[in-house]
Amino acid sequence: MKINFILNNEELKIDIDPQFPTLRFLREEKGLTSVKTGCGEGECGACTVILGSLDNGVLNYKNVASCILPAGELNGKHLVTLEGINGPELSPVQKAFVDEGAIQCGFCTPGFIMSITGFLLSDRDITMENILNSIDGNICRCTGYYSIKRAAEKILKIVGTGIDNKDRISSLAGLSAIPDYFTEIPERLKGLTGSPDMDSESTAKENTLYIGGGTDLLVSGSGKPNPDVRFISDIKNISDIFEDNNFIHVGAGSTVEDIIDSEILNKYFPGISDFMYLISSQIIRNTATLGGNIVNASPIGDLSVLFLVLDPVLEIKSGDGIREVLFKEFFKDYKVMDLEPGELILKIKIPVYPGKRFFNFEKVSRRKYLDIASCNSASCFYLEGDVIKKCDLSAGGVAPVPLYMKESSAWLTGKEVSKEIMNKVIEIVMDEISPISDVRGSSDYKRELLRRLIKAHFIKLNGWLK
Repeated sequence: MKINFILNNEELKIDIDPQFPTLRFLREEKGLTSVKTGCGEGECGACTVILGSLDNGVLNYKNVASCILPAGELNGKHLVTLEGINGPELSPVQKAFVDEGAIQCGFCTPGFIMSITGFLLSDRDITMENILNSIDGNICRCTGYYSIKRAAEKILKIVGTGIDNKDRISSLAGLSAIPDYFTEIPERLKGLTGSPDMDSESTAKENTLYIGGGTDLLVSGSGKPNPDVRFISDIKNISDIFEDNNFIHVGAGSTVEDIIDSEILNKYFPGISDFMYLISSQIIRNTATLGGNIVNASPIGDLSVLFLVLDPVLEIKSGDGIREVLFKEFFKDYKVMDLEPGELILKIKIPVYPGKRFFNFEKVSRRKYLDIASCNSASCFYLEGDVIKKCDLSAGGVAPVPLYMKESSAWLTGKEVSKEIMNKVIEIVMDEISPISDVRGSSDYKRELLRRLIKAHFIKLNGWLK
């Protein structure tokens, strides 16, 4: 695949396997050794880089894990490593790390610097909470987090007061947080020859491999060879989130961070942003897509389990047309879906129902954050007073698929919220699930976990009603 992008301040045109890990390209082909090889799974942040793209004429930057970033995703974008932000003097971010003793062995330091600088380049408010969120995927093996936090506080004082949000790049350049060449990047990206828009391409073939963020595909080092690879980030409007005709439309290319930032989703489903923070780290959330999580079909996929209870319809590009599938009916068996070769999920459409709505997501994992669930569950109740007019329950880790609990949801409809119906529906839930024993726990353990998660839904529902 021929790709054209800007690496730091250099325009490149290269021919490369689109699934080749960006980390390996940077170290092996370009000799940029500030980008460290750590876990190879996006778990440690040592390989963090900044990726900038023009979206509707606006340049957006985000910090990403290069070890699981397919090289094909670089096409038409600006890729930045630590070497690309170095200047004659230390940047305020670099200087804060030095002044506060936040550099121990130094292995993790470039990743921290890039995550914080990437955050400063984003459109997020510059607050301590947001700075710390930006480094939630960066691990310090010397456990020096207090000094890193002090550095973050210093960065907030120095940079936070000198930013013009209307022109973030120029402000940061003026503060020497980034080199001056960044101000020219928008125009330079417009001149690149990017990949063609998929909507204008011929119908996909059966062997077409669509790649979203690649956050799972490249964990083992590289995806399977495929001559026809396409990236959904190249499809216009596939990351849009909007409301129309009593439906909320969420593009399959929407990342977890897009969901966090969505005013519409937060309006109708308060708390959804907090639930999203239980999913991996920011360097993964910046690239992991809703569509990718769905077609991964993991039985414990957090996004699949969460969105199942919102009663959505999947809009699927099939040949020259579009077909729709109820999300509840999409998963057929382990890794088997109602999706034919060459088809592509374009969006999910969530109906907007009237009335009081309670929405909740629960997850159990070895660590609260940055971990795969042993068991997870979501619920959505629509109520009139204490009476459940409509209910949807889902669970992960207890069946071969992300499970919509049809019988339990139907049984709750028309019932009044009480401890008695909670205990009764748990019995029905236990009959609906079929967990297996594996490395994440025994079958009995997972049953007990889900029992407690269903109780958690009702406890929070009861508190919400009061």
